Amino acid sequence: MRKRLIKYLALLFAVFAVGGTAALVVMAKVTSDLSGVINLHRVETLRQDLIINLNTVQNNLFTVGTEFGPEIDVIVNNVLTLDRSLKRCEGCHHSEEMVKRFHNIRSLLDKYEDSLSAFITITAGPERVKLLQEVAAEIGQSLLEQIREMTLIAHKKLEERTEQAIKTVNILKIFLVSVLFGSMCVGFVIALRLTDMIVSPL
Repeated sequence: MRKRLIKYLALLFAVFAVGGTAALVVMAKVTSDLSGVINLHRVETLRQDLIINLNTVQNNLFTVGTEFGPEIDVIVNNVLTLDRSLKRCEGCHHSEEMVKRFHNIRSLLDKYEDSLSAFITITAGPERVKLLQEVAAEIGQSLLEQIREMTLIAHKKLEERTEQAIKTVNILKIFLVSVLFGSMCVGFVIALRLTDMIVSPL
């Protein structure tokens, strides 16, 4: 009887150990998936910040020199902020396709900064100033379109990953409930057998 008692107790312990291990594995998987989604949301915020900074510079470009326009150093600061925003985006892990897009955007941003610098420092006549302003605006618009396109692609991937994470959480929740319910049923059967063994006459 003692051996059977030890066997049942060991089986009961094993069932609860399996249930506990399954719970830990499920929690680790869910945590990992949700961490990935949260990081993607952070990246999305960085991209939106990049678009806002670029729009600010574009708006400043058309109002500089007017009574409503900003001072030159405000434009320079906005360009520096734009550059920092792009560097933060480049610092994240990306697929090869996104890395190529970032290289294109970096190249365009360098051209944009050069054209803005030429526009800001020019001392030529109004026609030349207007031409440089239009060139800078055109490069800025192209840059904005590429960033928006990249953001749209990233947003779609974010939605897919979020949907996938929610599906995974739901599947793992069902699995976890099943394992815990199965553990309880097996534990209940073992407890009944143990009770029968203990209270039955020797």
